[in-house]
Amino acid sequence: MFRFNNVFKALAQRPTPNPPSDFEWQVDEATGGVAITKFLNWDSTEIVVPDQIDGRPVVKIGESAFAETWLTSIQLPDALLSVDSNAFYASCLTSLKLPSGLRSIGEAAFLNCSQLKSVELPDGLQTLERNAFGDCKSLTEFKVSPNSERFKLVDGVLFSKDGKTLFAYFASMRENGDYVVPDGVEIIADDAFWGCDSLSSITFPQGLKTIGVYAFWRCVSLSSVKLPQSLQTLGNKAFSSCESLSSVEFPDGLQTLGVGAFKSCGSLTELKISPASERFKLVDGVLFSKDGKTLIAYFKQMRKDGGQSGYVVPDNVETIADEAFFHCDLLSSVGLPRGLKTVGRKAFAFCESLTSVALPDGLQTLGAEAFYGCESLTSIALPDALLTLAEGTFCGCKSLTSVELPNGLQSIGDDAFLACDSLSSVELPDGLRSIGDDAFRRCESLRSVDLPDGLQTLGFRPFTSSLSTLNVSSDSQRFKLVDGVLLSKDGKTLIAYFEKMRKDGDKAIYIVPNGVETIQNGAFCGAESLTSVAFPDGLKRIGDSAFFACESLTSVALPNGLQTVGNSAFERCSSLTSVVFPNGLQSIGDDAFCGCESLTSVAIPDSLLTVGENAFCDCESLTSVELPVGLQRIGAGAFEGCADDLTLYGAVGSVAEKYAAQNELRFEPR
Repeated sequence: MFRFNNVFKALAQRPTPNPPSDFEWQVDEATGGVAITKFLNWDSTEIVVPDQIDGRPVVKIGESAFAETWLTSIQLPDALLSVDSNAFYASCLTSLKLPSGLRSIGEAAFLNCSQLKSVELPDGLQTLERNAFGDCKSLTEFKVSPNSERFKLVDGVLFSKDGKTLFAYFASMRENGDYVVPDGVEIIADDAFWGCDSLSSITFPQGLKTIGVYAFWRCVSLSSVKLPQSLQTLGNKAFSSCESLSSVEFPDGLQTLGVGAFKSCGSLTELKISPASERFKLVDGVLFSKDGKTLIAYFKQMRKDGGQSGYVVPDNVETIADEAFFHCDLLSSVGLPRGLKTVGRKAFAFCESLTSVALPDGLQTLGAEAFYGCESLTSIALPDALLTLAEGTFCGCKSLTSVELPNGLQSIGDDAFLACDSLSSVELPDGLRSIGDDAFRRCESLRSVDLPDGLQTLGFRPFTSSLSTLNVSSDSQRFKLVDGVLLSKDGKTLIAYFEKMRKDGDKAIYIVPNGVETIQNGAFCGAESLTSVAFPDGLKRIGDSAFFACESLTSVALPNGLQTVGNSAFERCSSLTSVVFPNGLQSIGDDAFCGCESLTSVAIPDSLLTVGENAFCDCESLTSVELPVGLQRIGAGAFEGCADDLTLYGAVGSVAEKYAAQNELRFEPR
């Protein structure tokens, strides 16, 4: 347990701290102190974080707590122990002095703080995670004391104290773009040279063992790289998006090559790999494992034809690695060997000229987003050995007209066929057990689907709204269809409302059946003709985006017993003029009524505890909101973009009054 007595000591006189009401916070379980989770007073540019809240010391700044704020100056409490990931991402800070007791700074904590000029690291800092100060292009002063326990700064480059790890290269503190990594460095950390667009050359020492993930990402001036013979590991995307990189020399002893290490290096025309290499070989611009069983990367710019024609994968290849053919936009055809077992994640993503692929019968694994964005692909037959179709496998294949699913297929992942505009028919196999979120959404040509009787799980918005026929047998174990509305077999969950399956006279008004307790996420999303919906008293939850963009819906009376209105539940219901909230309602989600531009007044019940972020944003006609005394939280931007004469009504001293004051809104006591 954190000992409060260690931090409640005499302090130098500090400016008046901001009140606790400016922050959302929670008790940090590890220390018993306070973790600040969100800054609420967005208009402030200079703040002082209090030393303690509710009698507890402030020990943590939580993830994204001050991200994208207007803050130019912040004074942090002396008891602070950690700053979590993205805590100040893209804020407007100009200088930063961290308290002496700080022990850790999380990933991307100050990433893209473009106005930050000066930083002083505390001596006792133990952990500095990747990209903590990435893309801080104005940084000209980075102070590290000789007494620092873990770090040292040499000529604008941050190292571990023992000099074995290079953590960060600050281009803004260097005079030129040439850099020689010092002898003794064994590790170049993840993101160490991330986005250093002025770096023109790099020399590595013998003894370097590891280059981390994204270490040289988007170093657009870097033209050639000779990797040292000592290098064993090159991380994922290590040199990706180095647009000028034309030549790379591999070390013979390299053991591990990360995914997409040279992705989007369009100028790379020379990859030197010695016959003595232990793990790799290059054949006609294609990188393989030494034994030829794994195809690692296809470099279209190294091919004689520039990658414009087809390619036949060699017979002994068993695995096509993740992103191996990523964005080979001129590849028109690919022949796959009979012995192929695995196609990796995004292996053929954005191969925009690829028209057809014959997957071999023995293929066992087809990775997520394997053919994502292959917009010329017209048909595909999946092999019998395939049991699972991963998320996004054929997402955005807009020319795909037909697909043959194997009889043994058990699951179709999220977004698997999302936005396959031309897909007109699909036969779901009898053994299918699961269909994920948005699996066939935006398949605008798909008109009819038969659900298999044994289907157990159906995700959110699984089918396109243009579906005119959905056949659900009475033998179905989990589902039933009633008048164009898909329900769980027990009638407790309303899964999807298909407007085109409703009779013309029934499209404007819908009465949710008695017994429904949950309206699933996206159930009525985009129902253009729906003007009115009636809810049963037993309804407990309206899911996320349940009525998103129901632009003809004019009024809603939410039923007694309702507890939760989900995120974006009625967002962009532009004709909605009236909402009646029941007593018993506890939370209104983020963006729940955002963009309901015809809504004029809202009365929130006494039971409500939380109004989410942007809950009523851009309700341009909203002039009156009554808020209860027991309300505990109003999220950032909840009433942003409402009518200029908006008035919040609430109790004196309440959260409503404080929110109004912080956001310069009119407040009237009631």
